[in-house]
Amino acid sequence: MKIDRVARVRDLRAIEAEIRPIKRVLGATWTRPMNEEQRRLSWLRKRATELCMVLAFARGRLHVRGPSDERTRALHAEVFARYEEVPL
Repeated sequence: MKIDRVARVRDLRAIEAEIRPIKRVLGATWTRPMNEEQRRLSWLRKRATELCMVLAFARGRLHVRGPSDERTRALHAEVFARYEEVPL
């Protein structure tokens, strides 16, 4: 189990930087339909949560808690596997 932690943290910071202006726009009075911004924010939040899960799992911790520790660990392992570095 190995990930490029620096790259994942950089990805997380980039997502956070993209989320802030969207939340600012959505927090103001809407003068037009905002469905695209809402969809983008939802996708970014999901991706940020996945990156936090990967970073936590790499440290032997859990980011998301659920009713079943086994299911929660399995979910973290599944997300981690998607980000795991492939040895050359």
